[in-house]
Amino acid sequence: MIFIVSDLHFSDDTTATNIDPDAFKIMQNEILTTYENRVAESLTIVLLGDILDLVRTDYWFGKNFDERPWNGTLHDLTAMNTNVSCENGYRDILKRILKRPSTKAFFDALTNITATVNVSKIVYILGNHDRVFNNFMSLRDDLSAATKIPFVFANSFSNGDHSVQARHGHEWDVNC
Repeated sequence: MIFIVSDLHFSDDTTATNIDPDAFKIMQNEILTTYENRVAESLTIVLLGDILDLVRTDYWFGKNFDERPWNGTLHDLTAMNTNVSCENGYRDILKRILKRPSTKAFFDALTNITATVNVSKIVYILGNHDRVFNNFMSLRDDLSAATKIPFVFANSFSNGDHSVQARHGHEWDVNC
């Protein structure tokens, strides 16, 4: 069985409101009930991009000009600021997001599901609002350590047994 969710856009709440944490109890119950009803042997969970939104934040307004992601010395391929303070800024934003009740409820639900049924893997496909996980490997380590979930990070997901090919889709948007 494959469960796919995308675009939750968990933020640090400075510019957006997160989903009600109770929604993830419903999600957890739906997944477990479906797993049981279908007599599934295993479950793959696919987080299909923009689960965490490290872009929608007021965080950078309090930083020096050269520390912001879009200023300073930009990497030729990624157009990201190469200053270590930029990486540390994203790490701070991630910590703030992970403290939010909604985010905590979501990852707690994933942990509960993993403890209840045979979850083969949890794949985190990166989208345009969480693409910095491709730029800074420390963010991947921080997320896995904080949630205690061994994510498989990728840019797409394929499963021939279920005839599934999944991408976040932002690469087909002319503005991304």
